[in-house]
Amino acid sequence: MFHDLTPILVDPMLLAETIVPSIYQAAGLERGELKVTYDATLQSKPLRIQASEDAIYEKGAGKRRIEDVFQLLDDTLSPFKVAFMKADVRQPALQPWPIDLVSAVAGMQMFYLRAQSCSDLLGETLDVVVSISLPMDGVAKVRAQVDVYLRGEGKAAPEQTAALQEYTAAVQVFWNRLASTVFGHWARDNGVSELRLAAEILVDPRQAKAAVGRLIEDIDGSTVH
Repeated sequence: MFHDLTPILVDPMLLAETIVPSIYQAAGLERGELKVTYDATLQSKPLRIQASEDAIYEKGAGKRRIEDVFQLLDDTLSPFKVAFMKADVRQPALQPWPIDLVSAVAGMQMFYLRAQSCSDLLGETLDVVVSISLPMDGVAKVRAQVDVYLRGEGKAAPEQTAALQEYTAAVQVFWNRLASTVFGHWARDNGVSELRLAAEILVDPRQAKAAVGRLIEDIDGSTVH
C-alpha cells in the first residue's frame, strides 16, 4: 500500500512535447494589463484577476485556462504544488520563454529522492517550500530560497537538525539552478514577481523505490509507464 504522501512520479521524458501556455495566452489577453494572483490557501477562489481599465481579454474562458495552467503544473511537478504566484501580465513584444517541463519535473523530483538518503530523518515528514522573487526592474537577478521544516512538536534531536541542514544545503543547489534557468526565464517573461511551490515529503526509501515504478496517469487521463 502506498502512503498518502507517496507522490506519483511522472517520467519527465513523457512531457517532452507538453507545452505550458504563457499566462497572457491562457487569458486571451489582447490589450492592457492583468494583475494575476494565485493563492492555494484560498480554497474556494484561489485565483484572482484584476484587469486594467483598457484590458481586453477572455474573462470566463481565460480564467478557466489560467486555472488549467496551475493544474498542469500541480499534476507534473509532484511532489510539489503551486502555493502562491503573483504576476503583472501584459502582451509581450516577443513570444514568452516556455517552461522546459522535462528539466523542471526531473529537478523537482530530486528534492523527493534526495530526502530518502537522510537516514536520521527516516519516517519523518518534511515540509519543503521553494520560492523565487523577481525585482520589477527586470535587471537584478532572481532571488531563490528554500525553506525546510520538520513536522512534529518539540525540539528535534541534534542528529535530525544536522540532517535537515545538510538536506537544505543540498536542495538549495538544485533550486538555484532551476530558479536561474527553467523557472526564472518563464517567470520573467510572464511578469511573475513571486512564485512559491510547496511539498510534503515523507522520508521512506521503501515507499520511494515503489513510487519510481508506479503506474501513473498522464495529464489526459490515459495510463502510461
